[in-house]
This record gives sequence, C-alpha cells and structure tokens, in this order.
Amino acid sequence: MGLTRRRFMQLAVFVSAYPEARADQAAVSRMLRDASRALQARNAALFLNHFDRERFEAYPQLEANVVVLTEQRDLASSIRIEEIVEEGDFFRVQIDWLLQISPLGRAGSVETRRSIIDVRVSLAGTKWRIVAFTPVEFLRPV
Repeated sequence: MGLTRRRFMQLAVFVSAYPEARADQAAVSRMLRDASRALQARNAALFLNHFDRERFEAYPQLEANVVVLTEQRDLASSIRIEEIVEEGDFFRVQIDWLLQISPLGRAGSVETRRSIIDVRVSLAGTKWRIVAFTPVEFLRPV
C-alpha cells in the first residue's frame, strides 16, 4: 500500500502544478502574440518592450533593426506557436513567423519572410520577457 500511496501523492503534486504551468504557457503565448501585433502596428517601442534588454545579448542589434524596419516599411506579422517547452526558469518556444514587408504607404513589391524562430522567455519581475530570439537577422531592414 505504501507504493500506491506514494504514487498517488506524486500524481496529486503533478495535477496541482499542472494548471500553473498551463497558465504560464498561456501568458507566454499571449505575450508573443502581443509582440507580433506591435510589430504589425509598426510600434517599435511596444515590440521592444517585450524583450529583456539586460539579459538579451543581441538587443542593440535587434533594436536598431526593428526601429529602421518600422520607420521605413508597412508590416504584416503573423505567428503560429509550434512548441512551448518549460526548461527550468524559462520557456523555450518555437514560432513559425510570417512577415510581409511592403513600401510605406504606397504600392510596390512585397517581401515575404517566413522562418522558424527560436525564442527563450523568462520572468522579469512579474512579466514575461524575451531573453533570446534566433535568428535576429529575421528582423533586418530591407
């Protein structure tokens, strides 16, 4: 009976922790979708607010790219989250990201970029922030 009781306790701990993990995954997904919408709205400041400046080594390059891109082009951004895996204190997320870039305010050719983006997300205080985004070149200016 001891083994059965121990197994039951392990299951009870897992089930009680599961809703929290699902809530965290939902919050991470929501944050990433908000980032995509900010990019589409050409709001560089709001998009960059989803990143942890101090922990994301390539932040200066990302910031320069996104500022130029949002100032000079119209953007359509769409993401599909392929995978979210909890790894210790952060989530590793794979995103299928589609970005369409067109001339600002006028007709012209549209550049379409699509890539699987690897993102690491961690809590910074009470908010989820992106601490890694690969490849950063995905958001390079035209």
